[in-house]
Amino acid sequence: MKKLIRPALTAALILSAAPGAMAAATSEEAGRLTQVLEKYIGRNPADQPPIYTVEPKGDSYVFTVNADRVFALLAKFGANKISMPPTPWSIELTPRPDGKWALKYGQDLSFSLNMPDGVSTFKMEGVNGAGVFDPSIPGVISDSSSIARISGDSHSASPDVAKMNMTRLSTGYHSDVTGAAIAPGVETAKVHQTIASTAQHLTLDRPAPAGGAKPAPIDIDLAIGPVTVDAALNGMRNRALLDLWAFIVAHPSKEALRDAQVDLKALIRAALPLFDRIEGAVEATAVAVNSPVGKFAVANFTAGMGLNGVTSEGAFSEKFAAKGIEIPAGLVPPWAKDLTPREAALEFAVTGFDPARAAEAVIAAANLEETPAVKQDVMASVAGKLLPQGAVDVKLSGVRVATSAYSVTLDGQLKVTPGVMPTGAITIRAKGLDAVQKILTEGAKTDPNAATAVAGLAIARGMAKPGPDGTSVWEIASTPDGKMTVNGAPLGGGGKK
Repeated sequence: MKKLIRPALTAALILSAAPGAMAAATSEEAGRLTQVLEKYIGRNPADQPPIYTVEPKGDSYVFTVNADRVFALLAKFGANKISMPPTPWSIELTPRPDGKWALKYGQDLSFSLNMPDGVSTFKMEGVNGAGVFDPSIPGVISDSSSIARISGDSHSASPDVAKMNMTRLSTGYHSDVTGAAIAPGVETAKVHQTIASTAQHLTLDRPAPAGGAKPAPIDIDLAIGPVTVDAALNGMRNRALLDLWAFIVAHPSKEALRDAQVDLKALIRAALPLFDRIEGAVEATAVAVNSPVGKFAVANFTAGMGLNGVTSEGAFSEKFAAKGIEIPAGLVPPWAKDLTPREAALEFAVTGFDPARAAEAVIAAANLEETPAVKQDVMASVAGKLLPQGAVDVKLSGVRVATSAYSVTLDGQLKVTPGVMPTGAITIRAKGLDAVQKILTEGAKTDPNAATAVAGLAIARGMAKPGPDGTSVWEIASTPDGKMTVNGAPLGGGGKK
């Protein structure tokens, strides 16, 4: 719900100037704040209960959203219907002597989502938060919030498919946000969030097949220990984005935007690149899934991502790592248990594309007087704008699979062109292959699949070159003419020792 309220709250404070000293709140100032708010979320309906209000309270102003009214309006835009108890949700705004606003909120929230074949409910309990908003940025420069419990359940029912019942519970949510202006209207913010625990239970009740007996329900339980999330939002174009939003609110129809599309395009351009860069990281511990086939578990899971804004230097990266991987014993034959990965990691980065050039091509060509607004031939040419070199560069690093018996790593650099085989080079390093061969040889006594793997491993080792500490190395290269080599030898032409 904070995501619903914060844009409105931000809008209410954009043009407001806090007094230089504490003073009693007035109805006149509340009215002015309401008028400012109307620029960003529109006016309250004249013939219906208000969606939002701003009221004086002591030396503060209470901004209230009647969230049930918001959801009632949203329901008009789709078949699904969101409903919630008619409980207002409020934030208290107090002007500070330094021209900033102190924020305080704390109210539980619940709502339901009614779908054609089921219903989902959500509840947040023990909600508390406080922060500071700086209208000169405009943006939140500090915020600390907590939620004791976040729970929900979903129930779906259809005569032709499995009935699903799911319950969720997260406890101990906490979030800290800090932000600062780095230029007029531009903010950089950092977010740190933690969740103490998460549990989820899923039951699938399957219908009986034609002429058959009804199968037993499937029960799956998910448990996650502490989770930590960190994010950095660098160079957010707060003011330009809010200016664009206010313009859209002031032109609420397709016809209105069509008639003002020159100004609309100017505001879109002013909001670019939206942000300089966004980076995020998450860490989860003690992840476990209990299923009918047994327990899957990960002792520690981490993930990260990075994304540049709509700039000429496009960049995107992701990474994942899991340690302490466990799978049910029955999924692999006993002889292969030491070959099952206990650690896995993947990291890659994509560069060499130009989102700014592609975005400008779309903006320039767009014509809201036509349908579609951007012609197909323009969209076809956008790929050329996005990929000025016709390809992207993909860097692989930190790719790793490891068990108690062996480890395999991979790194390299590829140039990827749509519709063409990638070119470049990657290096694979493997350690512990003697132990792997011993395990496979023993398994081959009872399992034909192991015998096949023994032969495949022998071929791979024959193509490898020796590295330090008994490591086997494969340097694989792909050239623009479609040829591939392994350690300098053409693929299929034998190993190079």
